[in-house]
Amino acid sequence: MKIAVISFDPNIAEIFRNTFGEDNVRIYIDSISMLKEIEEFNPTYIVYDASAGDFAFDDLKFLLSRDKVKDKIFKVLYSEEQPLVLDELENVSNIDFYKKESQIEDLIEDILKTEKAFSEKEEKEPPAIAPKEVEQLQEDIPSLQEPPKTKPKQTQELPIDKLCIELDKREIKDLIITLTVEKLVNQMLESQEIKEFVEAAKKEFIKRLTKELESIAEEIRVEVKRTVFKQVEDEIIYSLKTDLKDYIANITAKLIKEKIDQAFGR
Repeated sequence: MKIAVISFDPNIAEIFRNTFGEDNVRIYIDSISMLKEIEEFNPTYIVYDASAGDFAFDDLKFLLSRDKVKDKIFKVLYSEEQPLVLDELENVSNIDFYKKESQIEDLIEDILKTEKAFSEKEEKEPPAIAPKEVEQLQEDIPSLQEPPKTKPKQTQELPIDKLCIELDKREIKDLIITLTVEKLVNQMLESQEIKEFVEAAKKEFIKRLTKELESIAEEIRVEVKRTVFKQVEDEIIYSLKTDLKDYIANITAKLIKEKIDQAFGR
């Protein structure tokens, strides 16, 4: 019996080590670390602490989708303050849920009962004879009917496991990065510090906008004043020129008339 425990809680780790022994329990803080060692450690049970909430639940769903854990028995802890959406895991077999605050002892008891039942079953059933042992017995006892001696040709196997592992690593990395970024962004947006920063930024933006509008308004006033004054000035000059022209014309006409009158003795 081997148990992989995925949890950030040191108390959980201590409970399982003390109950089942150091050699039978390995503690991990994330699914990736556990998946890297799952073939070597080969745990029967995976205890997943999903009490952290949505992020842990998303990671749990990802872990359950991996082929490497299809034959494992899952024991999931969740918090009453962060309930899980269990409907999303209805199609998953070999999984039980326990409240972290009150049912850790029940989880441990269920594992012990399951192991006891396995042990009793193994004691009652005779050990199965492996195919190679049957073949050896047939060779040793000539009276037994011998199966065909021809063995299937061994074909060179491609390193499929290695390829799958590499693909899994890339998939895990991409998914974890995506989930982490999304959760961090959501947490940051909900944090009091970010809200205060946004409010301060809004006030600073309004302050700067008001200042810019005042500056623009002043520029408009100066431009309007300059334009209006220029227009008035142009109109006055034009008017003066027109009036002066008429005045000079009138004076000139009068002078010419007087000169003509003088010339003809009037």
